[in-house]
Amino acid sequence: ASHRPIIASRLPAIEEILCDTRTALLVDPSDTTEWCRAIRLLASDPGLRQKLAQAAATEIRNRFSWKQRASLIIDHYRTTNAARKSTPAQNLMKPPECLHIIGNLSAGGAEKMLCRMLTAADQTVFRHRVITLLQPGELATELEKHGITVNSLGMNRNWPNPLRILALSRMIRRLAPDVVHTWMYHADLFGGLATAIAGNIPLIFSIRHGSFHNDPLKTKVSAHVSAALARFLPTRIIACSEQFIYFLFIFF
Repeated sequence: ASHRPIIASRLPAIEEILCDTRTALLVDPSDTTEWCRAIRLLASDPGLRQKLAQAAATEIRNRFSWKQRASLIIDHYRTTNAARKSTPAQNLMKPPECLHIIGNLSAGGAEKMLCRMLTAADQTVFRHRVITLLQPGELATELEKHGITVNSLGMNRNWPNPLRILALSRMIRRLAPDVVHTWMYHADLFGGLATAIAGNIPLIFSIRHGSFHNDPLKTKVSAHVSAALARFLPTRIIACSEQFIYFLFIFF
C-alpha cells in the first residue's frame, strides 16, 4: 500500500498474499546470501522496483481492501448457505467424530489425560469414541457417564494376536470416524496399521512416554516399529515434551 518494493520470506502464509517476481521477491528465510542478492537486485534495477511496488499496491486495492474483504465474506456466506439448503438436515447436525485407540483405560498417566480431555470436550463440536485394545479398565465407566462410547477389542495382554489388526480395521471401517487418534506405542502400532487397512482416514499418533529403562521388551519393540511406521502412516504426531520428541528422532 506504500508503493514500495517488497522482499519477504518464502513461507506458505506469506505466499497466500504475495507472488514471487510479480508483487514481491520471495527468498529463503534462512539463506543470508539470497537476501543480499535480492537487495542488490532491487538497488540496481529501478524498473523492477517500480514494477513490484505498483503490482503490490494494485493487488492490495483489488483483493485486500475492506470493501473486497467484505465482498469475499458475503460471497462465501451465500455459497455456504446454498450448500446447506441442499444438504439433508441430519448431516448438518452431526459433528465430526474422533476415534481414540488406546491399550486400556486403567489409571495410568496417558489414560487419565485422555479421560480428562474427553470429559471436558464439547461433544456438540466434536464427538469422541474410544476403542481399547485390552479390556477397558476402571476409567471406562467415567467416560460412559459422559456419553462417550467405549468399545473393546479384547486382546490378550500376554499373547497379542496380530490378526486382531484385521478385526480392529473392520471396526474402524464400520464406525467410519472422521479422524483416528492413537495413544502410546501399542495403539500406534496396531491402530496405525488397522487405520491404513480401513481406508483413507486422517491418523494422529500420540506419544506420552520416552524412557524405556524399565519397560518390557515388547514395549521397546512396539516403540521401534511405531517409529518406523511414523514416517508413512500418521498425518500428525503429538508428543507432550521436547524430550519425547528427542526419543522419537532417535528411533527414526
